[in-house]
Amino acid sequence: MNSTLIIGTYRQTLTVIRSLARAGQHIVLGMHGDAETCNHSKYVDETWHHPDPALEAGEFASALSDFLHERADITSLIPVGEKELRFFVHHFAEFSQRVNLLMCNPDIVENCLDKPTMSSLVDELGIPQARYAIASERASLLAAAESIGFPCVVKLVDSEHLLLGLKAIICANIDSLRQDMQEWPRHNKPMIVQEYVHGERHNLYFFAEHGRVNVLGQSQALRTDRIDDTGLSVAGLTVKPNPELVGYCQTIVEHLNYSGVGCMQFLIDRNTQRVSFLEHNPRLGAGFALIYHTGLDLPRLMLESANGEMEACTVTNYPCESGRRYAWITGDLIGLKRAASDGEVDARSAGMWILKILYSALSSSVHITWDWRDPRPTIVQIGRFLRLVPGRPEKSAT
Repeated sequence: MNSTLIIGTYRQTLTVIRSLARAGQHIVLGMHGDAETCNHSKYVDETWHHPDPALEAGEFASALSDFLHERADITSLIPVGEKELRFFVHHFAEFSQRVNLLMCNPDIVENCLDKPTMSSLVDELGIPQARYAIASERASLLAAAESIGFPCVVKLVDSEHLLLGLKAIICANIDSLRQDMQEWPRHNKPMIVQEYVHGERHNLYFFAEHGRVNVLGQSQALRTDRIDDTGLSVAGLTVKPNPELVGYCQTIVEHLNYSGVGCMQFLIDRNTQRVSFLEHNPRLGAGFALIYHTGLDLPRLMLESANGEMEACTVTNYPCESGRRYAWITGDLIGLKRAASDGEVDARSAGMWILKILYSALSSSVHITWDWRDPRPTIVQIGRFLRLVPGRPEKSAT
């Protein structure tokens, strides 16, 4: 029996579980705290409770070492989220000798997760991106924003933490920035100030080997769980890959000699069609279930590549159908509830949001967590939101 240990419970974890189980793997799900309902999947054969790899790295390393020593059947391990990837970046040598770690080279992962490093590389390669500056304290932040101009976007240099509870904040003017940033956050992380691009977010999900993109699918976010569109995508669709974006993606992949899966994000200005690089996530993005349902089984490709079992892998072999819509109804509802609680929407706006949720639900052929063959995780999610099932409401996981 070949078993795969999955570390990290997020939206995309459900798709990883289903993909690898259907590839014949015995699924062991690692859990600490709440498992985001992933443990309710019928494809989870067993669970393993462990310390938090981000907050208790030493304890987690020791527990994982003991667990793998006891379980010779576990031949593969996939870290799903960013904090899990960061742990294995620092412990790659220790565990890669004992199990197939389904992740990119740790040095590449570390560079991709560091926004200033990636921004510098993108500049070096001549790939367009919005103007930016790095700030390490409040005075330089205000100066950088005035230099970049308003409106501007402010975010942390990594995605491990949130800024004021958000992935990014949009500042309309210097007064709003001063108000938002009265004090420097306690985690003392540097920030990026970037020119605001009013555009559509495009995600390129791909699998590459030795600096060559083998297969790729593209999706466009239509709405997020935040009114200002800085949040997590709750609705979108697959689109025909944009040759310009694909070219930029290939340029970065080739330069890094990248092997593995990735999600590269770009913004396209709605008025000028100007392209701006956003970020490169060296992992399976939160919405990759859409790509999975259109034919790109990225977790299976990771497994087959690690085991040396992959056949010729090309776009022809793995076509990605365009025009498929997706929805994440639970995230949409959570976003609406939060916006109403924070006073961001009035009754009319809330009604319009509900209509958009209904339209997404009815027009989408893919629902991010739903699978009719494995319905329980989504049912539990909705039950938690409605307070019908014990446990905390589903959070907006990345």
